[in-house]
Formats: sequence, C-alpha cells, structure tokens
Amino acid sequence: MTAEPGQGVGTPPPPDLCVDSDRRVLRWLDREVELTRLEHDFLRCLVGAPGQVWTYERLHLEVWGNVHLGRGSDMHSVVRRVRHKLARLGASASIHAVRGVGFRLASL
Repeated sequence: MTAEPGQGVGTPPPPDLCVDSDRRVLRWLDREVELTRLEHDFLRCLVGAPGQVWTYERLHLEVWGNVHLGRGSDMHSVVRRVRHKLARLGASASIHAVRGVGFRLASL
C-alpha cells in the first residue's frame, strides 16, 4: 500500500497520530475517536505514507476496492468526516487536498 512514486511533498504527520486497526480508532496522544470502515481504510493509507500524495484513483482502489468513477462525492464525504474527527481530537495533522490529483496527510 504505497502512494504514487514521486508524489511526496510537505511535512509528515506527527508520530503521535496512530490508526489502531484492531479497534478501528484514530488516536492522538491520549485521546481517540472511533472510525467507520471507510474512514479507517482511508486514514490507514495516508498515515502509512506520511506526506505523500495519494491519487483519487489509488485511494478509490485501496479503500472502496474498485476503479474511481464519477465526481468523487463518496471520497469527499469521508474526507470531511475525517477532518472533523482530527479537529475534535485537537490533532496537529490535517488532510490537504491536491487539486486535481488527490489527498495527503501533513502536520499543521
């Protein structure tokens, strides 16, 4: 599970940000929030390749298990929910959109 080659940019997320796959939670320091399956799989991609840009196509294949078709509203919905959960935790990480390409996770 790697990002597209040559797409690494920005600062990697802080090391205290952790996706616990056994319990399907996002942990920041001593706080945590539950994740849906899609949120978990999406974050696992981004956290697993710090600072690298994941293309819409690659994320769709890894998270939804199929080829990206359409406008991507399903992905944007997951991104919105994950951003909200990161903010609720007070995490110093953010999901950055790379216009026309995809998303990456970086430190604030």
